[in-house]
Amino acid sequence: MSYLVLARKWRPQNFEAITGQEHVTRTLTQAIDQDRVHHAFLFCGARGVGKTTAARVLARALNCVQGPTGTPCDVCEACTEIASASAIDVFEIDGASNRGIGEIRDLRDGVAYAPQRDRYKIYIIDEVHMLTTEAFNALLKTLEEPPPHVKFIFATTEPQRIPVTILSRCQRFDFKRIPVKVMTKRLGEILAEEGVSIEEGGIGLVCRESEGSMRDALSLLDRIISFCGQSATYEQVAEILGVADRAWLAKLVGSSLAHDVKAALAVVDEVVSYGVDLRQFSADLVHYLRDIVVLQVAGPSGALTDLADEEREALTQMGASQSPEDLERLLALAIRSAERVVDAGFPRLELEMMAIRMSRLRPLRPMDDLIDRLAAIERHLASGAPLPPPGPGSGRPQGGKPSAPPSSNMTGAPSASKVQGPQNLATQLAPAVDVDPGAHLSLVANAPEPVADEAIEELAPSPPAPAPLEVPQERFEDEVDQALPSEEHAGLEKEGEAEPQALIKGPAPESFVQDDWEAFVERVREDDPVLAASLDHIQVLSYTAHTIRVGSGRSTHTIESVQAERGRILEFLRRHVGALAGFDVEMVEKPEDTPFERREARRIAALKARREALANHPAVGAVVERFGAKLKRVELEDKEE
Repeated sequence: MSYLVLARKWRPQNFEAITGQEHVTRTLTQAIDQDRVHHAFLFCGARGVGKTTAARVLARALNCVQGPTGTPCDVCEACTEIASASAIDVFEIDGASNRGIGEIRDLRDGVAYAPQRDRYKIYIIDEVHMLTTEAFNALLKTLEEPPPHVKFIFATTEPQRIPVTILSRCQRFDFKRIPVKVMTKRLGEILAEEGVSIEEGGIGLVCRESEGSMRDALSLLDRIISFCGQSATYEQVAEILGVADRAWLAKLVGSSLAHDVKAALAVVDEVVSYGVDLRQFSADLVHYLRDIVVLQVAGPSGALTDLADEEREALTQMGASQSPEDLERLLALAIRSAERVVDAGFPRLELEMMAIRMSRLRPLRPMDDLIDRLAAIERHLASGAPLPPPGPGSGRPQGGKPSAPPSSNMTGAPSASKVQGPQNLATQLAPAVDVDPGAHLSLVANAPEPVADEAIEELAPSPPAPAPLEVPQERFEDEVDQALPSEEHAGLEKEGEAEPQALIKGPAPESFVQDDWEAFVERVREDDPVLAASLDHIQVLSYTAHTIRVGSGRSTHTIESVQAERGRILEFLRRHVGALAGFDVEMVEKPEDTPFERREARRIAALKARREALANHPAVGAVVERFGAKLKRVELEDKEE
C-alpha cells in the first residue's frame, strides 16, 4: 500500500474539524440548518487554509442521505465518494487547465440536466481566477439564475482578479491564515496520533515557517519525520528547515544595538561557516527585529508575536533600552538589506555590509531637544551677552572667529607632523579654514583606518560675489532729460498720442549691444520678474535707426510672450534706456549670447573657482599628506539650485 501524506491523511471530513476557520464553518452550518443555502459560493484565502476542504465538506453536507445537514454521516455512498473525489454528481474542475470558453460552454450545457443520484449537482472550480474573460462572461447568466438542483463553489487565492460581475453573484467567504497557537495545538494532536515526539520549540518553528498554512505545516512535518524518525529536537528541526538558529539572531541584534561591529561580523562568519542559507537568515533577521519592535510598541502581553514566553521576555528586555524610532530605523535598514541579499551575486558581502550598517547606526536626537537648544540660543542672544565658548573639540575660540593654530607655516597650514589622528584633526585644522557649509570632500586613503566624516571640516574660502554689470552712467542716469529733439518726437507716439516726457530716459543711445540688454533685463526684473524671465532668452541682433532688433529661439512660449508684450517692452526700454524708435523680435535657430546663458557661465565659473580653492587649500593638503591619501572629488552645494 502506498504511503498517504499527512496533509491528505488528516484532511478534515466535517465542519468541526476545519481548524481556524470558525467564522466560515459556523455560517455555513447555520445556513444549512435554516434552509438558506446560496446557489453560488466564493472561498478566498491563502494557500493551504482549507478552501477546497471546506468546499468538499459543504458538498457532502448538501448531498448526504441524512441531509442537508451540518454534520454529514461519513458512511453513506455520497459522503464516501465525495471524500475520495469520485462522486458522479460533484465535479471538481481545475480552473487553470479548464479556463477557456469551450469548457464553460460544456459546463453550461450540463447544468440543464438533473443529477443522476444525489440531491444537488455541485460544481467546485478551484483557482477560478484563471478563467478567461470570455469564459467568465459565458458563465454569467447561468451563475445568476441556475436551476434549483445546481450549486457552484469557487475557490481562489486571488479574488481581486475575478470580475465584479461574478463577485456580485456569489456569497463570499474569506479564509484567514491559521493562528500559530491554533496550529500548534492541532499539530500536537496529529503528532500524538502518529506516535511522533517533537520538542515544543520545533513545533513552533514549523508553525512560523508555514506562515498560517496547515497544508504547508503538515508537509514540513513529513520532512522532519522522514529525517529524524519518531523524535526530533529543536536543533534538528532548524537544521532540516534551513532556519537560522535563534541564538545567532539574538547575538547579531545584540551586537548591533551595542555598536560592536567586530562581534556582528563574527556572527556573520559563523553563520556562513555552518552553511546556513544567507537569504533565509536575512529574512529571519527581519522577522526577529519585527518582533522586537512590536513588543516595544504593543507590550509583551499582546498576542501579536508567535513566541514562547521565555523568548518574548528576552526580546522585550533587548528592546527596552532603545527608542521605538531607533528600532524602526534598524528594521527598515534590515528590510532593505534583506531585499538586496535575495538578488545579490555575493550574498555574504551584502550580509556583512548589513551587519556593519546596523552596528554603526547612531540614535536619533529628538527634535524637541534641538528646538529647545535653538530657543535657548535665541534667548541668550536677545539678552546681549556673548555666547559661551564651544565645547572641547570644536576647534573654534570664543566668538566664533578663526585663529591661527599653535603650529603653522607662513601659509597658515598646520604642520602635518603635529596631526596625531582623526579624532584631533578637526580641532587642529578648523581654525585655519573659512567655513563653506556646502563643501564635501571625498578622500581615497591608504591609512589603516578610515577617515570619519566628522573628522574633516568641509571648509574652503568663499569666492567673492560676481561684480555687478558696469553700465555707462550717462546712459542710465536716474534723472529725466529735457525735451526731445523735434525730429525724434514722432517716433514716440503710441496710438496717436505722445508719451509723457517724464517716462522717457533721454535721447536714444548711439549703440546698444548685448551688455546693455543684460543690464536692461535686470532693471525689468525688479518691476516684472515674469516678463524678465522671457527676456532672459533674448539676444540682440542689431541696432539701427534707434530700433532694436532681437532674436528668440524656437520656444513658442518665449516668442508669444515677447510678441504679446512688445508695447510694454518698448515702454520699459524708453524708461530705462532712451528715446528708442522701435523694438522688433524675430525667431533665430539658437541664441548664443543671452542673459540666462551669461549667468550660467558665471555660476559655473564661480563653482569651479570654489572647487579649486578648496582642493588647493593648505589644510586639505595637510589632510592628504597625513593619511597618505589622494583627493578624489570635491562637491559643493549650488545655492542657486
